[in-house]
Amino acid sequence: MSSGAGMSAARALWYAAPRRAELREASLSALTGEQALVTTSWSGISRGTEALVAAGAVPPSEYARMRAPFQAGEFPFPVKYGYINVGRVDEGPDDLRGLTVFSLVPHQRAFVVPATAPVSLRPMLRTVSIMPGMLNLAPERTETSSGLSALPKPFW
Repeated sequence: MSSGAGMSAARALWYAAPRRAELREASLSALTGEQALVTTSWSGISRGTEALVAAGAVPPSEYARMRAPFQAGEFPFPVKYGYINVGRVDEGPDDLRGLTVFSLVPHQRAFVVPATAPVSLRPMLRTVSIMPGMLNLAPERTETSSGLSALPKPFW
């Protein structure tokens, strides 16, 4: 089974127990209809929300409110969680293919989502404001605000 671009699985970050994460293989479904295959370029881990998830400290009263749109598993563990992803659409509708997009998906090397889920970053790439420690996504600058000249490699 292939989802296009020759991929049928991708590594994903799962929170398995308090302060323990694992990389697991995630199956990629075959593209159907209005779906997109996105390959991750960057994935951000929140120091607040995801710190609670990683520690197993999400209060049961907040499970529904904190559920991420494409989360797998359930709180407290095991759970594939995350909502900060920038990647490239490799397969899908013609108007999305090749675009750099933002998606509210867990940390995973590649994923298949409805074509309405990814948001194009094209209008923003030249105007992204830089905060300390954040990457500048403008194509002509590949350094962080702290002066690092190389982009970090994905954890996978």
